[in-house]
Amino acid sequence: MTDIIIKVKRDGDNSNYEDGDIVQTFTDKRIKSVYAEHICHRDKIGFKQDGRRPDNSLTEMYLQKVSEYKFERISENEVRRTNIETQEQDVISGTPNEKGEQMDVSLFVKRRLKHNRHLVFGEVGSERWYGGNTNKNKIYDVWKEIEKRTDKKEIDHAKFPCTDRTLTNYLVIKSEDLTDEEARELMEPLNKIEMVEGKPEVTQVKKRKNKIDWKNNLGLSESLKAQILDKKTKLDLREQVCLSKTELNEKKEVKTVLSQ
Repeated sequence: MTDIIIKVKRDGDNSNYEDGDIVQTFTDKRIKSVYAEHICHRDKIGFKQDGRRPDNSLTEMYLQKVSEYKFERISENEVRRTNIETQEQDVISGTPNEKGEQMDVSLFVKRRLKHNRHLVFGEVGSERWYGGNTNKNKIYDVWKEIEKRTDKKEIDHAKFPCTDRTLTNYLVIKSEDLTDEEARELMEPLNKIEMVEGKPEVTQVKKRKNKIDWKNNLGLSESLKAQILDKKTKLDLREQVCLSKTELNEKKEVKTVLSQ
């Protein structure tokens, strides 16, 4: 499921958002990522006596799953880099490799270890660390490990951790799960295109092009609508309202303007 944050326009609200605007979306993958990052956070594992991070920790498991590369120190000044997805390997040292890459490994590790938030694992002289792009598509594999190692269950972490301010100032509901692209599209602004001196010029017209007529299309009672419009009432409707993708297709429109 995806959490949908909708703007509720109340008296005295001078924001640029309009009533019903889809302000934010949180896909199931993103929700699970937020909780996994918290559960596996580096601050929860501390350090070993030699200053490196503990082996086989939740933090390292998380990095092994979502990182692009694993780096392993194999000598005083050599590092083996492994692409975790493809298992392709190469070596980086003080001498440029075929890609022109080089590293003063000893100095690099020394500087990393001085930082109190470093993520260097392993033993003295055979350190390892992780890097590259983060693959959040692996987050469900992370959760399988979390469930094996802890008493936490993925099913219990299905709602984005909204603050009281969010639950008071916005309407929070659910929809069927969206892809990353679909979720981003719902948060796009409404733009207009003008031809200026023969070239297209894009101007933002409104903060969002997608909206939900929450007053008329969610089946809410009049008393619940009154609560939603109350500035002091905190409400969470994710257990009560879940929309299909087809119910998320209400778009604002603006005509393309052609001018010379």
